[in-house]
Amino acid sequence: MCEAGDRNLDEMAERHARGLGELGQMGLDLARKLHAAAMDAEGIEDAERLALAFHALSRSVRQSFALEAKLQRDRRKALVDEARAADQARTAAVARRRTQVDATLNRLIWTEGERPDRLELLVRAGDLLDHAAVCDDFLDGDADDVVLHILRILRLTPEAARIRRPDPTAGPHEDEAPPGPAPPAPVAQDPATPNPVTPGLVPGAHPSAA
Repeated sequence: MCEAGDRNLDEMAERHARGLGELGQMGLDLARKLHAAAMDAEGIEDAERLALAFHALSRSVRQSFALEAKLQRDRRKALVDEARAADQARTAAVARRRTQVDATLNRLIWTEGERPDRLELLVRAGDLLDHAAVCDDFLDGDADDVVLHILRILRLTPEAARIRRPDPTAGPHEDEAPPGPAPPAPVAQDPATPNPVTPGLVPGAHPSAA
């Protein structure tokens, strides 16, 4: 809806600018004819009348051209302000994503990593993050995508596996067997029922009592 509104405003601004340009041009053509008529007037009264009409018309032409120029300046300023606002919003978004990615990389490499070259890896990860932050697609996708990309370049597969988030809609993993059926509940045995292990014996009774 916002895009449609902006498009309507752009069309209106172009229509107004075009109309002012045509109006100014028509006034300029008429002013030229009034100037020529005033120069060719034989009587003083006719010359004065034509001169006054020329003065009023030329003033209207100047106002039309001035308004046309103002609309053009306002339009350019609006475009500049819009581009500046978009650039500021992107800069802020890039800074937030850099902070998030940097914190994740530090946690995985320094806190959870057990390699002796962790400091070197942190420096390389920072350089890779600086390079990624200036790319146009840095804000595409999720922040974890950037982390995974940098970890793969650094050949840190175990660390990359730690940030993989399970898909709640996915089924069990290939190497993960689905859960089996629950074991049947134990059935209560009637004391009068013979013991299945030792036939003829009632549970709890002494053998000599049979």
